[in-house]
Amino acid sequence: MTSVNLESAPGAYRASLSCVDANLEVLLGHHGVPDVLTVLGGLCVLDTEPGGTVTTRPTPVDRWVRHCTGLELRQSEAPDVETVFRLARSAVDERAPVLVTVDAHSVPWSPYQGREHHEHAFVIDGYEAPDDGGDGIPRRVHVVDAYTNATRHGAADPQELWMDTERLRTTLTAHGDAFGVARLEGERQCVADSAIRALETVWLNTRAHERTVEAGRDSRGLACHDWEQETAEGLQWLSLATWLATRNRGLHAQWWDRMHASRAPGKPGPVAEAGHEAAHSWQQAQKAVYLAWRRVEAGRACPPTLKTSLTVAADAEERWFAAMYTWLRTLGETPA
Repeated sequence: MTSVNLESAPGAYRASLSCVDANLEVLLGHHGVPDVLTVLGGLCVLDTEPGGTVTTRPTPVDRWVRHCTGLELRQSEAPDVETVFRLARSAVDERAPVLVTVDAHSVPWSPYQGREHHEHAFVIDGYEAPDDGGDGIPRRVHVVDAYTNATRHGAADPQELWMDTERLRTTLTAHGDAFGVARLEGERQCVADSAIRALETVWLNTRAHERTVEAGRDSRGLACHDWEQETAEGLQWLSLATWLATRNRGLHAQWWDRMHASRAPGKPGPVAEAGHEAAHSWQQAQKAVYLAWRRVEAGRACPPTLKTSLTVAADAEERWFAAMYTWLRTLGETPA
């Protein structure tokens, strides 16, 4: 099974991780990846279109994992939970834990069970075989769920537990048309110097930002939408999108903290400072969106201050990217 300290390992940034990233962190730790922060927090990701399409992702996640670690993130779909268990058993036999994505509404240990539908992830890293060999489905599986969050339904705390597959067969459902099953394969490699990788990371983010600004799909485009006329369902999507943005920006600001510290110990660094300002603005916007969603859900009017909160976040985001552009231009001339 995977050796993981769910209280602290491997970084102090778990509170900034989404449920998928928190458990991808477990897989990366299993393979001994030393720089998890760059893999999970190096890229600026933003969802700006209802329906769950991430329109700002500088490069696909599997390509980024390979670039940073040399490992291949193999992703597949399973039509039913029985197939999930068979795939997990096969992978664990090869000493490879798997990342499983399901509907949070169906996860027995999650505070979202029976309350909200959205994607949730956990890791299967061990199993107990059935007494008779049977249909290849384990009798029990060992589950690791590293996600942490204070939800409106109660705390989501890191979990490590054995679960009977018979119980999970009757509860787990897919988020969408199929379950997701992913694993890391290959040998971990040191594929690039840290300074070179940092430069590549910033360049990828700024180029992606330019493209989305040109297409009107950046944070400014999100703020310009007439959310006051939106349905409760639309505001629920916006609440999730801004929550994910808050976590991603907080994580990326920590990435900048580390990079500044490596170049000028004890000096905060202008890009990191702009990043923390942007992350805070996204957090405030997310709170405003959440309250607006609950008001509209209860049949009340959407507060007119919602647009202002989103605009403040968009302004802070622009200042942060402006600081990144400045950093790129001055690289090699002055310390970041």
